Amino acid sequence: GGECTDCGAAALGWAVAVVVGLAGSGAAYFLVNDPVTAQAQPLKTLEMAVGLAMSTFQSLALLGLMSAKWPTTFEHTSSGLQIFVLDMDSLSLSCFVGGTSSISYVATALLCPVLLSWVALCYVLSQLTCFRKCKSQPWKWPFALNTMGLGLKLGFGTIAAVSLKPMMCYKHPNGRHSVLSYPAIFCGEDGHGLLLAFGFGLLTLFVL
Repeated sequence: GGECTDCGAAALGWAVAVVVGLAGSGAAYFLVNDPVTAQAQPLKTLEMAVGLAMSTFQSLALLGLMSAKWPTTFEHTSSGLQIFVLDMDSLSLSCFVGGTSSISYVATALLCPVLLSWVALCYVLSQLTCFRKCKSQPWKWPFALNTMGLGLKLGFGTIAAVSLKPMMCYKHPNGRHSVLSYPAIFCGEDGHGLLLAFGFGLLTLFVL
């Protein structure tokens, strides 16, 4: 029921974002596995500050998803932070993945598993002989697990929100129900089952 808009350079922007995200996931291995010292180093302090900020932003965005009546200022603030719960319709995600709202949700739900798989793949590739010939240090599995664990910790609120989106419906005056984040999908009808399958999978594997 939304209006059609020109994608413009949105697809290219998303392609760049994917490359940056994958590169950032690999770079995180080196940033979060510094030697532990008795006194926190500036980089560690920055990491903790970023983690606390992300948790705060996620909480504010999650509160905005509730049906409660909030003050106008808070509503505007929460609306601007919806990116922290991966509400990316305003960023024209469909221009990159194409298809319907169901495909957009599947792409969003797969973001966490893809990034974790990418870190694991980087670990496997670092063990190959061809990389060692380039004098590249092979990754350590405990460090790779630590990187994935930190990502899950920082993204817990976001993952929980994404997994629960298919279960959040609202009622139309005619008695039918639509998914809150995807009004074009009616609850219990075509397309909703796909969202529920990925939502339950995400909830079971990464939240519960």
